[in-house]
This record gives sequence, C-alpha cells and structure tokens, in this order.
Amino acid sequence: YGAMDLAVVTGIRSERRRHFLESLALEILLMLSGSVSVAGEVIDVEPAIGMAVSTTGDGEVLVEAVETALRDARGERVGRYSIFDPCEEMAGSRQQRLFRDVRQALEQKAFVLVYQPIVNAQTGLVIGFEALSRWKGAAHKHLSIEKVIDTIVETGSGLEFDFWVLETACRAARRWPVPLWISVNMTATHFSLPDIAGRIFQVLAHTGLEAHRLQIEVTETQALEVGPRVHHAFRELEARGVRIALDDFGKGFSTLMYLRQFPFSKIKLDAAFIQDMLQDARSAAVVRNVIALGDRKSTR
Repeated sequence: YGAMDLAVVTGIRSERRRHFLESLALEILLMLSGSVSVAGEVIDVEPAIGMAVSTTGDGEVLVEAVETALRDARGERVGRYSIFDPCEEMAGSRQQRLFRDVRQALEQKAFVLVYQPIVNAQTGLVIGFEALSRWKGAAHKHLSIEKVIDTIVETGSGLEFDFWVLETACRAARRWPVPLWISVNMTATHFSLPDIAGRIFQVLAHTGLEAHRLQIEVTETQALEVGPRVHHAFRELEARGVRIALDDFGKGFSTLMYLRQFPFSKIKLDAAFIQDMLQDARSAAVVRNVIALGDRKSTR
C-alpha cells in the first residue's frame, strides 16, 4: 500500500464482528512486532493497525476510514490498533463536505479547461481538441473529475456548468486556425429542455465560432430521453452543422436504439472495450459490430 504500510482486505461475518476484528488485529500485531536485524543493526518494530468495516460498497470511503483509524492507532502507546466501525457516518459527512466544496468551487469559478488533442489515425495530424474540465486546488484530489461532475449535476448546477464549459471552449477555439474544431461534453438530459439548441446557437453567435467547428459529446450521467424535444434539438443542431457524438458507448445507459433514432456523427466506445479487444474475443466482437453499425449508418 505504501513504503511503510501494508494493506489487508478480508471478508468478515456480521456476528461477533468486533471480536473477530480485535482478534485479527492482535494476531497481526504479534506477527509483525519484535526485533529485526538490518545491516548488522537490531531494530525494534512497533506496528500500528487501523481497521475499518465497509458497509457502503464505496472503496474511497473505506480507505479514508482506514487512514483515520491508523492515525488514531499510531497515537496509542499500548494496544496499537484502532477500529472504525461502521463507515456510514463518514460516508454521509464526506458527501456533505464534497457538496459544500463543489458549490463553493462553482461560485469562485475554481474550474479550468484543458484541451486534449484529437489526432487523425491515418495522417497523424491534430484535427481538433476535446475540452476537459479540471478543479484547481481541489481538496478532493483523489476524486476523478467524472465523480466531481456527477456531484455538480446532483447539486442542480449541471446545466450552468455545461454552458460555462461550452462558452469557454468555443471562445478558445475561435482563436485557433481553421479547420481545427472543439469537442465539448454535455449531459444527455439537457437535450430534453425547451430550446436547448437555441441556447447553443446563442453561445456560437456570442463567441464567433462557426457551427461546423463544434462537436457536442452526449454524456450519459442519466438516460437520454427518447422524445420529440430531443429529436427536434438534434435535428436543429445537425442542420446548422454542429456534430453530435455519443460518448462512452456501452458504459452508461447507451442502447442500440439510440444509433437508430438519433443523428450521431460519431460513436465513442467505452475505453474498456478498446483496451481489452486484443486479448478478449467478446470485446473485439463489440468493437467490430459497433464499427459496422456506424459504417452502415453513415452510408444510409
């Protein structure tokens, strides 16, 4: 787990849980304690053990609870172990803290965009960039940006945040040489809102970026609604030249029905399929079939 740390993961029975944990802690302490000889010197080893019980299924909460228990154990002179049980209280307080910090970060505009190059695999040339958000000076450095964005959506600020990203990215792309284009993520549920396409066109007009230099990647933190508003929004965007890509196909709520009903110009497969396709026959089959579907769609 670290230069001076050893991690142990074990399953436990619900009955006599405390007794089991204490017995295990004492057994490990006995096994690791004592004197060892290193380069002719005798060193006394005094281990400390922090334990926590996972009842939430959240690995990040479990690790945080274990580290809290370990800090307590290191402060003990006798019986150097501490047990944090259960994790529910920490999970709740941690989520509240995350909500508070995310809201504060939004108010202080503590997010920035970085731009990931998109390369044409045949020519090797950079043809565009994808805008990716990052949290400056985040106190929650262990969290993925995906988890942070999920939290932004849960706080009710998802639409505001997505349009901040869109306007900032379009403004940056306006200064790039043509024909470089920008790809921006947008949550699927936004496309069910009235006049969502009109709002996107307003951003393009305000920033001066041509519509054909914008690609919107539909991200599925929630399912894409199959309804007239979504159809209308997609067709308006397509008619003006804005490209629409389906992001992380196969990871979220994506269904084959989406490919039949909506005018996606690109399908971005979830990375798990690409990473495993040379070793896993099923992943390779998924990649082949999605490429075939996309090819047929483009030739209709």
